[in-house]
Amino acid sequence: MQNRNNNTVQANVSSIGPKGEAVFEAVHGKVRGTVWKNFSGNTGKHYFKGSIRRIETDGEGKVHLANSFWPEDFKDVAAAITACRIWLQDNTDAFERQREWRKDNKMKRSKKPKASKAESPDSKE
Repeated sequence: MQNRNNNTVQANVSSIGPKGEAVFEAVHGKVRGTVWKNFSGNTGKHYFKGSIRRIETDGEGKVHLANSFWPEDFKDVAAAITACRIWLQDNTDAFERQREWRKDNKMKRSKKPKASKAESPDSKE
């Protein structure tokens, strides 16, 4: 699907890589964002991860994926990762599970003991 406004190509893919199955790809400029569906042998559940890569072609026309970006790619990185985030939110329950996990575990830091005024370096008493 070609979007004329920003030359964005978004496609659902079903390629299987060594780490899992690519379930969504968004290409913005020379940047490709991919959402991967993986299976955890420990928990027996599926989970999702994402990757952002720069698409480069060499002199022979072969495509290579790079992990670093030029400053002019930053807007495309932001657009690709946003598309991946929106896809995850619309097509999975990953964010809902994360909210439930945080609510159930009530992750809080332990309180630091307060220093007395005598120990405080700012104290002028």
